[in-house]
Amino acid sequence: MTQKVQNSLFLLLLLVNFVFCENSSDGIWTKEQLHYLENLKREIEYLKKTCKQPQILSDGRKSDEIPLPIDVPSINEIQPIAFYAQLSQTLTIGDLQTVEYDVVRVNVGNGYDKRHGHFTAPVTGLFYFSFTVMSFPDKSVHMEIVKNGVVFGNCFADGHGYESGTSTVITQLDQGDMVWVRHVKAESPQPLHPLYNAFTGFLIART
Repeated sequence: MTQKVQNSLFLLLLLVNFVFCENSSDGIWTKEQLHYLENLKREIEYLKKTCKQPQILSDGRKSDEIPLPIDVPSINEIQPIAFYAQLSQTLTIGDLQTVEYDVVRVNVGNGYDKRHGHFTAPVTGLFYFSFTVMSFPDKSVHMEIVKNGVVFGNCFADGHGYESGTSTVITQLDQGDMVWVRHVKAESPQPLHPLYNAFTGFLIART
């Protein structure tokens, strides 16, 4: 490794440490910091590859084995996760049937699958969910939200005439956990009004 390359590598490592020190104490990185760090990582890797012969440093390590002093997250690790979906037409729903909201307005992170009505957590974290129910006259409807098949929220709309109800929940999810809305165990199928029945959720924070 030439002295010029060695000096450049040393300066780049100092810059990485400087950006790390500027990071907030709660471990949250800004996009600007991450882009800057990723560029530094690429530059360091380039300098390592251009070294023809690695040298033995004073601490016994080879010059091409110098690691980054920190574990830098990738840009994808700070991307938001959110979805919002509605019904496009009247849906008559039966006993414990999943609501397949087929009009997807937002699906950042691709966690929601309209083919099955399921949201699958792309990452581990704390999530917010909300769903709205609207019934037809003389047709009350009772819905529930489940996590991996276990109920953790309910919503009811009575049959007085286009009544609606909303349920909001917050829950911890592991990566791969699934959340969906379904009809409760009922004696007969009930119709759901289009557009006014919706399901939404987003990531509050990774944990």
